[in-house]
Amino acid sequence: IFRSLPFTAAMLVSFVLGAGLFGSTYLLPVFVQQLQNYTPTQAGLLLMPAGFALVLVFPLAGALSDRAPAGYMIGFGLLVFAWSAWLTSQVSADTSFWTLAWWTVLSRIGMGAIFPSLSSASLKVLPPPLLAQASGAMNFIRQLGGAIGTALLTVFLERRTVFHGDVLAATQTPDNPATMAWLGESARVMQQLGVPAIDQSAAAGWLLGQAVYYQASVAAFRDGFLVVAVVFLAALLPTWLLHRAQRPRPVLEPIAPEPEPGLQPAG
Repeated sequence: IFRSLPFTAAMLVSFVLGAGLFGSTYLLPVFVQQLQNYTPTQAGLLLMPAGFALVLVFPLAGALSDRAPAGYMIGFGLLVFAWSAWLTSQVSADTSFWTLAWWTVLSRIGMGAIFPSLSSASLKVLPPPLLAQASGAMNFIRQLGGAIGTALLTVFLERRTVFHGDVLAATQTPDNPATMAWLGESARVMQQLGVPAIDQSAAAGWLLGQAVYYQASVAAFRDGFLVVAVVFLAALLPTWLLHRAQRPRPVLEPIAPEPEPGLQPAG
């Protein structure tokens, strides 16, 4: 089945779809729980509007997939999902609950537009005896994309947190007036809280380290969502290959032979 270039292109899109679905579902709850202090229940409620949106979009996308070319539907869905991931890459600790929920709803609208068209288009390019194998392979590839995508995003998030932490820590020197002012203010707060004078500088330094780690984590999550957006845009290339394979080709009508000289047509 993978000898068919259009089917292989559809499987690449399915792989990216699985990676984006499971990866974004992993990143967002971790972000809001670690950096915005959401409870697990609040993180779950954040994803509920997206689930309702997917329920509403699926029937409409299924009906449109019978009328619109599959390449258009898949491309539209990829662009919407990439747009949602790009919006989420602007996230900060002050981003509101409903803003995050709306960005997630956008991603599920894009996903709902992709699923029906991708399923039908990937099977139409193969002969009937291979449909059972192709259907199983498509489900497997999507799950594989989710597993690999989540694992890669986890490693990427860790590495980028270290990277941004090193960059930010390199700027926290005695020559930085903003840093020294922040440490002085933190020491005064420690004094007001009753921390002994001998421990105030150490406590202020610890708070500075936590602030640096916090900012590094936010920057790493932004990078993660941005990578998801770029990957979905890159999936437009195999979508274009699949679309080309499904375009109707012109049918050439046979040309009637001219009668031989001296012969009259019958009738």
